[in-house]
Amino acid sequence: MWPHGHLELRWSENVLFVQAFGPFNDEGARLAAENYLDLIHNKLCTEFFVIEVLNEDSIGTPDTMKEVVKIWNFIGENGCAALALVYANEVQLALAEEFLPPFGRLFENVKDAEQWIATCREISGFSCTAL
Repeated sequence: MWPHGHLELRWSENVLFVQAFGPFNDEGARLAAENYLDLIHNKLCTEFFVIEVLNEDSIGTPDTMKEVVKIWNFIGENGCAALALVYANEVQLALAEEFLPPFGRLFENVKDAEQWIATCREISGFSCTAL
């Protein structure tokens, strides 16, 4: 089957912005996970922060959610100090509440997520080489 769903990923200093466009099937989730993890492997920061923004259609199967949880566990083990997840609907909220790691927080809008990440960055005294 062809992959469905994709991520747009970009760094801004030590903040990784992840924009999800779904729905995701299992193949799309695996491909997105590979791209996400490659970006983390090649990061220049010792500590980083993530803002994930879901669109209204970003949803997946239970196996897709397993891939998402793997990503969140991996980034937590590899220097992610805070994860802000911006949800677009109640289904996403319910799933995120069940699976979000302890370093994550849920938001209804990007502005609040960015403000929280900015506060986390100030507290941490982040170190990052130029990207």
